[in-house]
Amino acid sequence: MPAILPVTALPRLLLKKAFLLDNVPNMALRSDPRISYAAYIPDAHYPPHEDAKTRLPLIVAIHGTSRGYHRHLAAWKDFADTHRCAVVTPLFPAMLQGPLDGDGYHYLGRQPAIQGGMAKALDTKLVKTGSSTNPELGGNDIRYDHILLDILDEVSIRWPAIDTSRIFLTGFSGGGQCVHRFAYLHANRIVALAIGAPGTATKIDLDVKWPLGTADFDTVFSQPVNIEALRKVPTLAVVGGEDTQSRADLRRMLKGEKFVSGEDVMKTRVDALTELVQNWRENGVDIELVVVPGVGHNMEGCNGPVVEFMEKHVTEWWATR
Repeated sequence: MPAILPVTALPRLLLKKAFLLDNVPNMALRSDPRISYAAYIPDAHYPPHEDAKTRLPLIVAIHGTSRGYHRHLAAWKDFADTHRCAVVTPLFPAMLQGPLDGDGYHYLGRQPAIQGGMAKALDTKLVKTGSSTNPELGGNDIRYDHILLDILDEVSIRWPAIDTSRIFLTGFSGGGQCVHRFAYLHANRIVALAIGAPGTATKIDLDVKWPLGTADFDTVFSQPVNIEALRKVPTLAVVGGEDTQSRADLRRMLKGEKFVSGEDVMKTRVDALTELVQNWRENGVDIELVVVPGVGHNMEGCNGPVVEFMEKHVTEWWATR
């Protein structure tokens, strides 16, 4: 695995020229170069040396299925300048786990397989390229929660003056799916959580199997939901009031999709998030729901309440330093 050079190894004046301050371009993750991440590290606030009392808090923003990570980075730059924090936006490429894998990271790498007639039809049309030099590509080898932890480890090495021990985590659409499932496993790494407009959600339900419930969660992930840690994480759920498209079109396309019931498929993102909020509240989780009037499925349109939420908790974070 290639080594990582901490910024402390370079003269401070060279860091911007080396693309290690302000706008940091996509960098390949050392543990898995198929994954990358971009960052915004404010030159005005990044400390010149490692100092636990002045390390910057970190916002991590997870993109939707269209992979518009750059939009999330742009949405948080002004906030980072104003509130003295760093921003990291991972890029999880599509098709790593199969020929129609757009959603794998939604489920932390443990998504339901396409089944039925659709799966059979696809199998007959696959083109074997024979070009891969890595026989382990794809399949069930990826755990996106572990990937995100690897990103945090790498950030902590490259920028020692960023605090990655606990993060401010937000995600929209597919990213909203990713972050609430990540919280089931790693709530102890989250200071504050914002879940934006997920298309589907996993409820805390010991009578329903993954991915709609958590009955077999410890089998799927080799550990149970850390509900006690989750109860300690202040959480915001946000969705546009006009985000009312159902999953019916997807259901018709993937006729073998078994994990969504006929009733669930007609639910909108407003429905899905409202039900998740109710479920988490019933399980003692501190979660607030904001439905933004007049906004459809649009990250920027929903980001105002997320900014206000994170401002409160980043301010509290600095007050304890």
